[in-house]
Amino acid sequence: MIRLHFLVEGLTEQQFVAELLAGHLEQFEVFSTTSQLDGVSKFEKLAKELRPFFLDRSSDARFTTMFDYYRLPRHFPGDSDALPRDPIERVAALENSFAASMGDSRLVPYIQVHEFEALLFADISKLASYHSEHKAAIRELERVRPKFPTPEHIDQNDPPSKRIAKVPGYDKPTSGVLTAIDIGLAKLRAECAHFNDWINRLERLGDRT
Repeated sequence: MIRLHFLVEGLTEQQFVAELLAGHLEQFEVFSTTSQLDGVSKFEKLAKELRPFFLDRSSDARFTTMFDYYRLPRHFPGDSDALPRDPIERVAALENSFAASMGDSRLVPYIQVHEFEALLFADISKLASYHSEHKAAIRELERVRPKFPTPEHIDQNDPPSKRIAKVPGYDKPTSGVLTAIDIGLAKLRAECAHFNDWINRLERLGDRT
């Protein structure tokens, strides 16, 4: 059995873990708890928040993160112009640098490309269940997805959250999370390769006991 603690950016991510990931991971003998980070505006502040959790030296303790690549803190480990152009490869490199900087092999770092709302573009039509009066705006969002290789490639210049904000009344912690639940973990994993890689790594934690 593994005790996995999620350190997440906010309420939305905390609910997402509780509603969609925790039950799935229990099948792999990985049992979850979560804490919200007090912002990720500065890397020094982020690192200071994370380190006290590593004081738990129990053999079954593991840690993971979930925060956005969009508006990543300045001076983040490994951030440079030499990073790959592909956003998934770029974020994977940053995760490796982040893990090395924290100095604890029990950390499974995850940075969401580019932000939580990217996951919703795995099937953005599901958003209509919660905003049926704005189907025209949602149809416009459906036209976005084919323009990019995957939902995780939707760019930072016009990021997923700003696109979805054009749907009046959209609320990330409620309709955002509910839409992700309706899309389902299988579809999210099929459409979002970096997200899927993270879930694979978390599932494998249970094999180490």
